[in-house]
Amino acid sequence: MGFTIEYREEQAVLVLEASGDLNLELSKAMIDAEVEMLLNHPEASILYDQSSSTADEISGDDIFAISEYSGRLSELLTGKKLAVVLRDDLSFGLGRMWQSFTEVNAPFEIKLFRCPKEAMKWITE
Repeated sequence: MGFTIEYREEQAVLVLEASGDLNLELSKAMIDAEVEMLLNHPEASILYDQSSSTADEISGDDIFAISEYSGRLSELLTGKKLAVVLRDDLSFGLGRMWQSFTEVNAPFEIKLFRCPKEAMKWITE
């Protein structure tokens, strides 16, 4: 259970890859890492690849809490894009919940994908 995050300068994208079982604490840690990286790379959008992780331990209440915590990204991502890659149906459904809670107040675009290549294509368009 963990994640990696890197900045890809040629695309101006932060790529965060999660692995293992996700939970509320790990989700908040990932958002904190994104905030720190965005402070150093304010031009970046985010590709969050959750295709190697599971969301079995995430509840609906956790999704709402993660959405609220995602507000930390708002000022740093204004006018940019956040792509989320989810492979299994449970994760995709929870991702849709998070998207609907988050995009109401988000000054950035959010889109969910099943394929990392399609997500990167959308971000760099």
